[in-house]
Amino acid sequence: MSTKISASDVDRLFLQALMSRRVVSEDVAKLLWQSARDTVEELNQGIETDANWNTFLGRIKGKLEPLNLDIKNAQDEETGETVMAFTNLVDDAVAQHGTDYTAAEIAYFKQVMEHILTAPNESYSIRSTEAVNLVSQLRSDQKLTRNHAEELLSSFVARGWLSQSTRGRYSVGTRSMIELHSYIENNCDEEDLVKCHICDDVVFKGYQCRGDNGKCAVRIHKPCYNKWKTRSGGGGSCVCMDCRQPWPTTGSFKLIGEDAVRDGFEPRRRPRARGSDDEEEAPSQKPSQKPPKKKTKQRRGGRAASPEEEEAEEPESEEIDVNDEMEEDEDD
Repeated sequence: MSTKISASDVDRLFLQALMSRRVVSEDVAKLLWQSARDTVEELNQGIETDANWNTFLGRIKGKLEPLNLDIKNAQDEETGETVMAFTNLVDDAVAQHGTDYTAAEIAYFKQVMEHILTAPNESYSIRSTEAVNLVSQLRSDQKLTRNHAEELLSSFVARGWLSQSTRGRYSVGTRSMIELHSYIENNCDEEDLVKCHICDDVVFKGYQCRGDNGKCAVRIHKPCYNKWKTRSGGGGSCVCMDCRQPWPTTGSFKLIGEDAVRDGFEPRRRPRARGSDDEEEAPSQKPSQKPPKKKTKQRRGGRAASPEEEEAEEPESEEIDVNDEMEEDEDD
């Protein structure tokens, strides 16, 4: 018995394609939508489907809302391209079963994310050797081998949770930027994260203002800076919106992200005191059950540290809990 093709089949085909990929650029998402339309219209000639992308997307998001699901977007920090991801919005016992990572593997991911988010000098990245060695900081009932850690890191990168550069450094992946965005903001000290003064989103890769003897708090994404430069006429220097000192249009930037770390030189971290929160935290802890914030030095987003402080300082951090966001990819 054949099933009648209807306009709603465009929704189903599009969602199936998006879920199998999890994270795509907006351009690719539009191609998936157009392909779904073409398929349905070919199978049922004369049928009318949504011809407007924004109308279609708004309707799809409305259907997903009662299921506590959503399609979110973000800006790629390198290219400025809009990327989209199929995401889960809730934290409950049902959502926690939507992952094929074990409790120990999630605990390891938390360790990696914590070290990325508190990396010295706003580098927001760690070396591959440091990432692998973090297995030694897991609890005795969550121990993993180094080989297992290397396999997990490859999996995290493949699924978009982490990004790995040609230098071998790990940083926050596109999927984490979208799916863990609110959690990262709510569970990290303000001093550990900086926001773009143009788009007001968290900056993991970008530029720092050198004005006011390095004390200016302005940070900007690379794509946001390029747009700002274009609006400023494209030539000469842009003027900082805070300290009013000129920014160079090319070169001589103080960098945010892994470019802030020179090859062969790694800023030192202070040994991190392990407290009861680290020992007692369960992998199923909800984001709303946030431990008290630890007192940190006013370094990021406030007074800039001296070079000596930057080399020696390791910011305090909150524990990262991502059980309910790391859902299983259907294509894995």
